[in-house]
Amino acid sequence: MKKRTATSSGSPLGPENGGFPRGVNPPTSTQPTSFQAPPAGTRTRRGSSDHGVRAKPKKLQYYNIIFTFNPATTSRPTNLKESLKNAFLTDVRPLLVPYLLPAPAVKMDTDAGQEDFDPLGRKTTKPMLVKAILQKRPTTTIPPGATIDDILILYKHYVSPGLVIPPNRRFIEKPRTVAAPRLKGESMEETLLALRYYSPSVFVRSLAMNKECLIDLYIQFVLEETPRSPLIHGFHYTILKTSDIETPMDQEADPEARCIPSGPIWTCCINVPLVFKAMPPRHKKITKPHRVVCLCKSFNCADQIYPDANGVNHPGVEVLPETRAAHKRADYRNELREVNSLESTNVSTSSVQDLLVSPMQQLGIEPSPITSQHHQTEDEHTSVAGEVLDSTANSFSP
Repeated sequence: MKKRTATSSGSPLGPENGGFPRGVNPPTSTQPTSFQAPPAGTRTRRGSSDHGVRAKPKKLQYYNIIFTFNPATTSRPTNLKESLKNAFLTDVRPLLVPYLLPAPAVKMDTDAGQEDFDPLGRKTTKPMLVKAILQKRPTTTIPPGATIDDILILYKHYVSPGLVIPPNRRFIEKPRTVAAPRLKGESMEETLLALRYYSPSVFVRSLAMNKECLIDLYIQFVLEETPRSPLIHGFHYTILKTSDIETPMDQEADPEARCIPSGPIWTCCINVPLVFKAMPPRHKKITKPHRVVCLCKSFNCADQIYPDANGVNHPGVEVLPETRAAHKRADYRNELREVNSLESTNVSTSSVQDLLVSPMQQLGIEPSPITSQHHQTEDEHTSVAGEVLDSTANSFSP
């Protein structure tokens, strides 16, 4: 910006602030009307201020000017320069004020080459904001990876300090956890913030400052899963001592801190400084196991009762789903055994009857049909069949 001359006069020959009053008649001078110009030794070029003066007056020049307009002056060339200057302001300046030219008007300092646009408008682009910042401060370094929200912060700092920007809570709140397949859509800053929050003891080295390594670190320390590629301790990351870690994200305020109303805003007054504690290691959430009701017969669960949440008793026993599945398998095995034993009984009975049919047919005896009322156990049938066979054998023997 070019240096502008001020309206205030730092020189006794310059005009005063506010210019000259109109309609002021010059005072009557004691000099004759034939006076046209001061002597050559008293001439000096004066501007509207000391900035426009090529050479400031010396003591002798002050004295000659004073003597020209007031020959009866008591000032002498040997006096101090400040006293000669005061005498000039008192005796000579009032006579010269009506004839002095006014100071030039100060031009407004406007940015004529700057494009007029709304920085928060929807049509505002990053190049527009960058151009405005560089016009105001050409030495500003703007990283190529900066987003439009980041550039807006620089625009407010350098161009428009009064600009109200919506708060960006992207890097000041607790980060969310993201599944492994969706990590490619997250930025490196978001991945680093999650690592810093959930695993503060992990220090990521610059060798691993790339998206692929950060995703593997996120999978291992945040999701607690196996990473896609191996991570080497000491090369990709290191583990800090837990006792030396203090993270401001887990700060705990003093319990004696209280909030007092201060107009429309509540101001928190904390008597003791905040205490910072390290974040404990992250563990998986342990949930209460789900229980089901078992009504099996193998373990007599159907004969027992259990109370529900309201205190009402119901038949059965509350067990884990795995336990009920095992009990059901036991019931199924028992049912198969019963069916197999029944089939084996039927087969043995039919075989005995077949043995009895042929000898009885030879003797002309028709066997009576067996009903459910005359059904006997396997042992009884076996004994009867044995007696019949013995008698049949004796009858055919010589």
